[in-house]
Amino acid sequence: MKYTIYLFIIFFFCACAKEGDLSNDIDFSNVYAISDDANDPVQHERYLIFKDFDVSVYFNDTINQVYVRDDIYGNPVYRYELIDVAWTFFNDANQSISGTLNYEYVEGQERQLKNLEVIRTFLEKTSAALRPSLILAVEAAQIENGDMVQDLTYRTNFRCMLWTNLASKDDVSLEKEILEIQKNSISKKIENFTTQINKFGEVSNPTDYGRTYLFNNFPGTDKYGFMAMNNWWAYPQTLWGVNEPRDYQEWLAAKENPRYDEAYGIESTKAYCAVVGPYGFVRGSKNVRNNAPADVSEDLGWYLDLMLMYTPEEFEYYWGSYPLVMEKYQILYDVIVNELGVEL
Repeated sequence: MKYTIYLFIIFFFCACAKEGDLSNDIDFSNVYAISDDANDPVQHERYLIFKDFDVSVYFNDTINQVYVRDDIYGNPVYRYELIDVAWTFFNDANQSISGTLNYEYVEGQERQLKNLEVIRTFLEKTSAALRPSLILAVEAAQIENGDMVQDLTYRTNFRCMLWTNLASKDDVSLEKEILEIQKNSISKKIENFTTQINKFGEVSNPTDYGRTYLFNNFPGTDKYGFMAMNNWWAYPQTLWGVNEPRDYQEWLAAKENPRYDEAYGIESTKAYCAVVGPYGFVRGSKNVRNNAPADVSEDLGWYLDLMLMYTPEEFEYYWGSYPLVMEKYQILYDVIVNELGVEL
């Protein structure tokens, strides 16, 4: 027994002797923090964006280099922190990348400052809940998989956003892209609110999803002499337009059609609402235009499109007389505005 005690005392004194040698090698510094350099306009604006929005902007996917030690030959060994745009959360199949991701970086102070100007505008228009933690801005990004090459415009994952070619886009293109990115972010975030999404899906009769021949009784021609379905009378383009709603009048004007007047779009939209609205839908099927949306997921997507595109007053102008539509709208409005902080 006494030998056990002696051994314990020895170990105790050895441990005390070593206590002063203990050190914490864990690096708790924030490698994503952007430092200021008042003499470098690009670095200074990167710092201001980080300070104002807590978002780190990079023009290279290698964001940090830390010296670790020298190898046996005396060469320095570094640890690198890289932005992994290909990383996915919970194996999201829609976000997975098969192939090699290549970048063309943004070069030159002028183009980098233009990128930062666009990014600041985007962050000002985007609620804190939807902002990424990191933004990698590049001229171009491609996924190469054998002989297949896919160009990327933007890509978002759990915390990182890749955005391309910002300095060359006009204001209209950027506005559409920002809207698309916001919708994409809301679509992902809103999935976390399962109780509200379940309520949304329960408003319409489940047997109405996928309902066929919604437009069978629609008139073949309108009062303007157009073939109804061929010229989009009372078809979604009167809401969404050729690319989005407000493009519709421009499209008609470009055709220089003397039969078009300002009331056409309004009448056509109301006629379309009268077909899908009683079911609690705002648009029919993407794949079969004569049918109702296939499921709750497709239905939800159409709602998000319109809610981000129109003000609440504009939405109610067309859909206010359809109780099921407005009930579903209110469910999503509460999540988008009150939970995600998005201003509609």
